[in-house]
Amino acid sequence: MATLTGFCFNTVDFTFKHRQIPTINHFKRPRNRYLTFPTDRPQLYLRNFDRFRCFSTNNGNDNGGEDNKTTTATSNDSTTATTEPPEVVEETQQKKVESPVSSRPPTPSSFGPAYSNFQVDSFKLMELLGPEKVDPADVKLIKDKLFGYSTFWVTKEEPFGDLGEGVLFIGNLRGNREEVFAKLQSQLVEATGDKYNLFMVEEPNSEGPDPRGGPRVSFGLLQKEVSEPGPTTLWQYVIALLLFLLTIGSSVELGIASQINRLPPEVVKYFTDPNAVEAPDMELLFPFVDSALPLAYGVLGVLLFHEVGHFLAAFPKKVKLSIPYFIPNITLGSFGAITQFKSILPDRSTQVDISLAGPFAGATLSFSMFVVGLLLSSNPDAAGDLVQVPSMLFQGSLLLGLISRATLGYAAMHAATVAIHPLMIAGWCGLTTTAFNMLPVGCLDGGRAVQGAFGKNALIGFGLSTYTLLGLGVLGGPLSLPWGLYVLLCQVQKPCLNDVTEVGTWRKGFVAVAIFLVVLTLLPVWDELAEELGIGLMTTINEPTQSKRQQKQQNDNPNTSSSSSFFQCAELLLPWLTPAELANVSLTSKTLNGIAKSITLRRISDVSRNLENLPIPCSNSADEELYPYFFYTSSQIASSQFHNRQSWGSASAAKPDPNGRVGEEWVGLGDGCECERCEDGEYCPCLRFDGLEGLVSECGPSCGCELECGNRLSQRGVSVMLKVVKDERKGWCLYSAQSISKGQFICEYAGELLTTKEARKRHQDYDKLTSSGGFSSALLVIREHLPSGKACLRLNIDATRIGNVARFINHSCDGGNLSTSLVRSSGSLLPRLAFLLPKTLKKMKSLLLAMAGSG
Repeated sequence: MATLTGFCFNTVDFTFKHRQIPTINHFKRPRNRYLTFPTDRPQLYLRNFDRFRCFSTNNGNDNGGEDNKTTTATSNDSTTATTEPPEVVEETQQKKVESPVSSRPPTPSSFGPAYSNFQVDSFKLMELLGPEKVDPADVKLIKDKLFGYSTFWVTKEEPFGDLGEGVLFIGNLRGNREEVFAKLQSQLVEATGDKYNLFMVEEPNSEGPDPRGGPRVSFGLLQKEVSEPGPTTLWQYVIALLLFLLTIGSSVELGIASQINRLPPEVVKYFTDPNAVEAPDMELLFPFVDSALPLAYGVLGVLLFHEVGHFLAAFPKKVKLSIPYFIPNITLGSFGAITQFKSILPDRSTQVDISLAGPFAGATLSFSMFVVGLLLSSNPDAAGDLVQVPSMLFQGSLLLGLISRATLGYAAMHAATVAIHPLMIAGWCGLTTTAFNMLPVGCLDGGRAVQGAFGKNALIGFGLSTYTLLGLGVLGGPLSLPWGLYVLLCQVQKPCLNDVTEVGTWRKGFVAVAIFLVVLTLLPVWDELAEELGIGLMTTINEPTQSKRQQKQQNDNPNTSSSSSFFQCAELLLPWLTPAELANVSLTSKTLNGIAKSITLRRISDVSRNLENLPIPCSNSADEELYPYFFYTSSQIASSQFHNRQSWGSASAAKPDPNGRVGEEWVGLGDGCECERCEDGEYCPCLRFDGLEGLVSECGPSCGCELECGNRLSQRGVSVMLKVVKDERKGWCLYSAQSISKGQFICEYAGELLTTKEARKRHQDYDKLTSSGGFSSALLVIREHLPSGKACLRLNIDATRIGNVARFINHSCDGGNLSTSLVRSSGSLLPRLAFLLPKTLKKMKSLLLAMAGSG
């Protein structure tokens, strides 16, 4: 006997009970079952609950005679025989809910039959909310009109698509796959119009290849509304614009970070010292924005070239692309961009061409900038534009590090810092970003190219290997983790219309070579190779500076040990030589020539011998003189304190002393203030001379405040970017390498302090040398008139042989653009002459001063 689920409703709860339903005699169809309700409850007609469907089985009892018998419904509390009203019977006959027949007993649900009914309705609801499926009538039409003995004989059908919204026709191919596919596509348009897309894919779970060669194929059918991407929305445009603006900011930030050796000390300390709490004035970064723009332009140019390459390759193929979503990154400027296909690709060859076009365009521009920047880095004429970067950065890429080592040489690379051109940095970042995007994984350009060239199975293998190398940090170094997380978001990839026909051999070869270059670019230089080639200074804890292999070679070959020691001594001794002596030594051997060139480049990149806060490069396009040679001091100094030699161009040059200035202790006298911070508003005794015309009072070396005190402005050294340029008529001149704001301290006039007798003697000697030509003196005499007006203090400073960059300030007859002030520091006997800027000065303007005649 069959059983049927009954429903009982009341105003309080909703319950389910199992009842035996009587069979009504006048029903002719034995397999129909209907709902009955007890007479003591409100009668609910079936038309009010059309959404609830009931199913029953006959439990294998196909007894037609018993189905026509009258049965009674029993319950736990009462037994009542009921019959449906005529109108209900009539309505149920119209509904004709036919129960399916099964040859086996039904499997009861643990929650009862009612739960199974609701579960079925849930599946129906998911089908309604999901993507629209292929119309069964269209499937039958397509099978009848498209497939057959001459094209493709269908043996079975399976779901196709991400959610099974399509139909996959599996069977046997009856001709050339390309010809059959073209014929089926044309017949599909004739039969159904522009409603469906037909895909030719590899047969899933195929037992073997096709007898005609190649894999067995199947044909998938999807509606165009489901298979093709939707249009770009307004919010997507807004997001793309915001990401592009953030990428511009990260590119500018990269340009500023590349000039870290030129940034103000308080800014560098804030960003590098984890204990720094007080933020500096960010307006100090504004002058460096102009010099950071060329590097930012280079990074953005690579990104735009990359995307233009994609669009140029997609246009002739009639493939639509979405707007690019740039991914900002402070280390490289950008991680590239996400660009989606807005139309289905016709075949795998198109997929390979479009995927490779972007990286090829970006890599071409990046490598061009890298090579040009590399050549400029070794050109002495461009030394003024070079920036110092840690040599350890060259160990981040095996390919680029070897190219840099071969071009710059051992002496330049085997140092703590390397002077390179900003174009080289832009090219390096562009090549690294392109290499990351060409990794064979997911929907990256490399993943699409590998899938198009070698198929999905090859992409899975390449992807697992790439994830492993990224996870271990073998590829990409410190950028492997953020890039790996980004790659996880780019995994969805739809097939091409013709996803079976393989690409040509040359495309496969091009993809293989590209992946090989990607690995060489992202593979870092291991320590042993870096030490062997001299890429960076390799130091290890509790080990000597020489590797064990070098020690073994030295023990086996005493000549090798002596030669190595000789060249190590040469790197220490050659910076003490004059230009003429250095040129003579460079002619003796190839190794010494390389060391001499490296020293020359360092001298050109900073005439201050690393004794100022910022490097001061020099440039000469007038003649062959590479740099002006003189001894450098950042403050006044007695001639007896200085020796006849000064190291210049060493890889381990000394940094400026943050606690004092050269020669400060020579003039120390008296006591200073005991203020902790003189700008806190309390009276400071060091300011007692403020108000006198042309005189400034500052705290001195005997004061309790530190160098960061606001009343020590002129004691911090040069804090603006300057450049020494050779002029054909004026000789070496001092120029501004940035826009300098009004009131900014430039530098002080530093040199040898002379007595008046010695100053007059030197003045006569300089006049004789000047009359013979080719000589320019830098002897400055300062007269400080006392308030009585009856006496003056004379200060003689000679920067001809020993001085600072102030010696390059030229004379002007029209007043110049600099003003002077005498600065007295507490505890110092003699004043100092400081140069200030009375008005804003633009970049690359000569610094000029109106001077009176000397006597």
